[in-house]
Amino acid sequence: EDSTEALSDNVVSIGSNTDCGDPWDCKFSEDWDSTTKQECTELNQVWYRQRKSFEGRWSKKEQVDTTQSSYHTDAFLGYCAENGEYQRASDFSEGKQYAFPASGETILLSDYNPQMNAATVPMTKAAGQLGILSLQTDVKIIPVARSYDGQAWQASSGFLASRLPPPTCDDVSFICIFAKNGLPPPQLGESYALSYYEHNGFGSMADAAR
Repeated sequence: EDSTEALSDNVVSIGSNTDCGDPWDCKFSEDWDSTTKQECTELNQVWYRQRKSFEGRWSKKEQVDTTQSSYHTDAFLGYCAENGEYQRASDFSEGKQYAFPASGETILLSDYNPQMNAATVPMTKAAGQLGILSLQTDVKIIPVARSYDGQAWQASSGFLASRLPPPTCDDVSFICIFAKNGLPPPQLGESYALSYYEHNGFGSMADAAR
C-alpha cells in the first residue's frame, strides 16, 4: 500500500508498493494502467524531491547532473539514467562517503581527517541492525557514536560525547553527515572505525542501560 506521510518539518515517512518498487529501482512500465502510473509517479516525486533537498543543503554543487536524462523525469527528476539505472550521489565535496562492512566486521576510516573533511555514514535501516563509530588505538577501543534499529546516529557515553556535535541525518536516504571539525583528529596510532552487527535484541538489561 502506498503511503506518504509528513511527520514533521524535517522527517518524511515514505512507503512503497509492489508495483512501484523502491524509488532507487527506477521502475516504470508503460503497461501500467493510468492509476498505477499516477500513483507511482507521485510517490517517486516525493522521494526524489527529498533527496534533492537534502543534497542541496549539504553540497555546493549538484551531486548528479539531472539535466542529462529524460527517463520519466516527472517521476525521477533526472536521477535515473536513460537506461533506467539509479544514479547514486558521488562523494560529498567536503568529505568521504562510507558504507557499512559485512555483519561482525570493522573497517578503519584511515583516510578520514576530521579537521579537513566531513564524513558521510549510513544509518541502520531496520530492527536488528547496529552500527558503531569508534576511535581505535593500539590498546583500546573508544565508542564514539551508534545507530541501531533504524535510528539516527547518536553519541555514545564517554569523554567524547560532550565534544560530538549531533550529525545531520536524512530518513529518506538513510545517511548521516558528521560535519568537519566535529571530532578530535586521531593521533599517531589511532584511527576512526566503522563496525556493523546484526542482532536479535540486546535484552532487558541493555535496553534499560540505554
